[in-house]
Amino acid sequence: MAVLFTVLCHLSWLFRSSLVVFLDNGSDVAAISVKGAFRKKTIMTTLNKLRDLTVVHKQTECGNPDGVAFVEKISLQHGTVIPDLGAEQHTYSGRACL
Repeated sequence: MAVLFTVLCHLSWLFRSSLVVFLDNGSDVAAISVKGAFRKKTIMTTLNKLRDLTVVHKQTECGNPDGVAFVEKISLQHGTVIPDLGAEQHTYSGRACL
């Protein structure tokens, strides 16, 4: 079970997605790109057609620092390291209305 958990933690960076928004007033271009683990989707349009663009940022902090310290101690005894355990997590989500 510990080996499976360690492998999944190391592979978790694969499943993160990114949102890129490119706005150019000079050439009147709006490009919105969502890149995931296996595919990428890009929407190109003019700025006139873009009605609303909303970006939401959520920050989650560690709620139990004593528990994180305990898990880090136990994982080191087993020879594994869990990356970013207890670190702040930043989540961005966006919505574009065309």
